[in-house]
Amino acid sequence: MKKLFHLFILILFPIKSFSTELNFNNASQQEYDEAAKAKGSLRTIQEKTKGLWPRMSEGRKYTLEESNNLKITENEKFLIYKTNNIPDHDLFSNNPNCATKKLYTFKIPKEIKYLDKPRKITKDMQAIGVMLNGVVIAGPYDSENKIAPYNRVVGPCGAHADPQGMYHYHFAPMCLISNGKKIGLETNSQIGWSFDGIKIMGLADRTKHKPLIDEANGHEHDGEYHYHATIDFPFFMGAYKGKPTTSNFNQKKKGKASGRTCVGEAALQKGSGKGPGGKGKPKKPNFKNAEKVLGIKTKDLKKALGPPSPNPDLESAAKQLNVSVEELKAALQL
Repeated sequence: MKKLFHLFILILFPIKSFSTELNFNNASQQEYDEAAKAKGSLRTIQEKTKGLWPRMSEGRKYTLEESNNLKITENEKFLIYKTNNIPDHDLFSNNPNCATKKLYTFKIPKEIKYLDKPRKITKDMQAIGVMLNGVVIAGPYDSENKIAPYNRVVGPCGAHADPQGMYHYHFAPMCLISNGKKIGLETNSQIGWSFDGIKIMGLADRTKHKPLIDEANGHEHDGEYHYHATIDFPFFMGAYKGKPTTSNFNQKKKGKASGRTCVGEAALQKGSGKGPGGKGKPKKPNFKNAEKVLGIKTKDLKKALGPPSPNPDLESAAKQLNVSVEELKAALQL
């Protein structure tokens, strides 16, 4: 029986783990706002955002009735991933959206057709590859054409869900496990596939990892070209070096908005009145009062709380601000 084409992870050389300390949220809200709007060539944007890690918040853990369901097959031309969009690790919400069951089919070409000129990845390419667990790898831009990991907030697994319920990674998959090991931070381990058939390897620092990582976010080792997840823009790939399978771009369009929100479900369970089934409207944080009571600037309060939400993650914010949850809640008058 013919073996599947690179079914899981190809180790090219001994494992090398990412050695630099993880450093999320390493800029002010204003700096992230400016970075999110950065324009220009790939190299220009890289220079403007050099060393800027994504915004990250742990959020709230949630569970689904569905579990990861991935089927990998192949034919002469493609490695075929049929997936239900549910990851094989813990789920966290730091926006109003939940992952929901989908039916996606991604075709990874076995023969890489290198392009004369790399094809730049744009906001219209919301999905640019697939992780080894069958979950979508997202492009660097969100629907507002801003750099997503600076404009939005990723969770502790480097991912979140969108309004359609599509779960996707914006950063190295820190919860992805293979053979009992978390491989997202292992620089020389394959973590996924680009839609052009080129491997995507674990997290690397573009300023230190050699050979030089190019504009597309890849380089060649021992006669093989591959991409890397990186700590800053474009996080996975900025351009396709090879010709992508275009049918992969249409998978998201098949799904409709889920109609479910993690915030709503959490509120319903608690009977807090802040979501479906509750009474009244959610209170808005009183930042002016909190700044006065806690002596913490409003911009720092907002950064810790993350994007506006009817059910903010007070526990995570309190840890970042070095106050108790009760103190924070009282100061914000929630």
